[in-house]
Amino acid sequence: MKVKLNGIITTEELHQLLYQAVTEVEDLGIRQMRGCNLYFTPVDGSGKSYKPRKNGKAVSEIDVDGPYRCAADDLSL
Repeated sequence: MKVKLNGIITTEELHQLLYQAVTEVEDLGIRQMRGCNLYFTPVDGSGKSYKPRKNGKAVSEIDVDGPYRCAADDLSL
């Protein structure tokens, strides 16, 4: 299933749009999924794309393991 978020958006707007997308997914009765890929093009304030860097090296991929378990889950709280 594909979810499209259109236009130039801020990271704050991304939070809201992802929440809306998940709500729509849940409204379809979907409760589980295998993997989720999020692709985007970083842009500056004028809409020009750029490559983000960390410690002087270009970053093109972020891997997130999840979801993490909280202590309440482990303690059955």
